[in-house]
Amino acid sequence: MKHQAALLGFLVLAAACGSNSSQLPTSPSVPSVPAGTSTSVAVRAISVGEEVTGTLEVHGTRNVFELTAPSDGTLVARVSWRPTQGRLELWLADTLSSQADKPPITGRLTVVAGRKYRVTVADYAAWDYDTLFLPYVLTTDIQ
Repeated sequence: MKHQAALLGFLVLAAACGSNSSQLPTSPSVPSVPAGTSTSVAVRAISVGEEVTGTLEVHGTRNVFELTAPSDGTLVARVSWRPTQGRLELWLADTLSSQADKPPITGRLTVVAGRKYRVTVADYAAWDYDTLFLPYVLTTDIQ
């Protein structure tokens, strides 16, 4: 009886590992980046006062903008979107300025005339696996 149970267990295991490996679960693959290589993100030039529209379509993505401060002061960046479509982060000069479940979010940064500054709108839920289609509106002002 023990031999029959062992044989049955072996047959079940052999069937599970059979020739149709396309049905076996696999771990997700993560693309590797060779050492010394940086992943590039397109940077779009914008102007202070311009209303910028964009859309994030994949979790973990971000849109990067660069603006030149026309005067000294405080850069105020504001992002609006429909809260039912996802959550966003706002980064100013590569520092997390604000993140929220509900729009709008606003960030502030002291700026110097003539210098360039990055403004980044990013997916707040990069770990999610659902479908993402998140349109937003970014506005900037100097105060």
